[in-house]
Amino acid sequence: MVKITAWSKNQLREIRHTLGRYLAIAGIVALGVGFFAGLKVTQPAMLRTGSRYTDDTGLYDLRLISTLGLTREDEAYFAGLPQVEHAEGASSVDAKLTMGDREVVLRLLPVTSALNQPRLIAGEMPQSENACLADANRFSREDIGKTLRVTELSRDGALTVEEFTIVGLCTNPTYLNVSRGTTSLGGGSLNGFLCVPKEAFAEDYYTEIDLRLAEVDRRLYSEEYDRQITAAEPEIQAALEQRAQLRYDSIVEDARQQLSDARKEYEDGLHEYETQRADAEAALQEALQELEDGRQEADRELASARQELLDGQKQIDEQQSLLEDKRAELEAAKQTLADGQAQLDEAWEQYNAGRAEFKSAYLMADEQLADAYAQLDGAQQQIDDGQNEINRQKLMLALGVLSGQVTSEQLREAQKQLDDANYSYDASSDRYTLTY
Repeated sequence: MVKITAWSKNQLREIRHTLGRYLAIAGIVALGVGFFAGLKVTQPAMLRTGSRYTDDTGLYDLRLISTLGLTREDEAYFAGLPQVEHAEGASSVDAKLTMGDREVVLRLLPVTSALNQPRLIAGEMPQSENACLADANRFSREDIGKTLRVTELSRDGALTVEEFTIVGLCTNPTYLNVSRGTTSLGGGSLNGFLCVPKEAFAEDYYTEIDLRLAEVDRRLYSEEYDRQITAAEPEIQAALEQRAQLRYDSIVEDARQQLSDARKEYEDGLHEYETQRADAEAALQEALQELEDGRQEADRELASARQELLDGQKQIDEQQSLLEDKRAELEAAKQTLADGQAQLDEAWEQYNAGRAEFKSAYLMADEQLADAYAQLDGAQQQIDDGQNEINRQKLMLALGVLSGQVTSEQLREAQKQLDDANYSYDASSDRYTLTY
């Protein structure tokens, strides 16, 4: 049998009289126990969730960075190390971009295939080099389909495109907290990140190589994980320094080869330059001599032309004076011509009048001439008949003399008649002769 003590009775009495306060205290205790139990359960749950996320997205264990950049050969080398499970090279660059009237500074990360894989929250994965996934904590679903234009890069020539179109939203295991880091662009702080295809990067080297080590306890905040990573760092660091030296030697050798090629090209160019310079100087000297000869010849021609100009001016002045004289003579000739034209017009009128009189007289003379020719023809016929008669008488007289029938006295008388007849014939011929 349980014995109730005085203290117990007193406590039960207190509870009955102050039941509300007792229940409040009990509730507060229960709430505290609940919070405590929740905190004890939440921490392992959050660690398991975080570990599952980093495992699913392939968060790197070590990131290798070299100021000279890393190559695909370096990626293959580190992937072949026994303590390395996977190695993947990547490039990143900070960029200032504009989206409409909004300006942001973002870090552009590659869409990787094994390590640091972006987790798609909305939209779709990029299918072309100018498509991208945007930071789901900095952009919203309304931003899908918008275009971002690159205005400035932390490394010139790092990208092959200048515009990106947001096709989806994502998270990235390299950004597990709210901060997005610092940059040399803008105000010095990053506003978020973009995940773009590897084809969008123009450089032929990586800015970093991410490593995921083999057989590592990856529970978040695990001391074993820190110990394993710390143990692997010296060998990885030594390998990185070796690869960096090889990279340095390769770059130096390439630079030396380029320098040698450039020196040879310079020497060849210098020799060609000196040859061309000598030829040019000779040509220049020849041209200067030709120029001097041409200048002297031009001076002579100029002096000659100046003299010709003076002579020409003198001739022009003389011709001007002569022109004035000729102009005066021309005016006088014009007056003379006008007077002569008046006289010619008057003479022409007289000529026409005389021509009409001449034509009338000519017609009358022509009629008179025709009558004279008719008379002449009649007189000529009479003369011809008289001449025939004289000739007949001469013939008869000659026959009479020959036959003795005509005496000397008769012959003289007959001769005298013939002479008189001839005189009359000659007078008649003269009278009818026309002179033109």
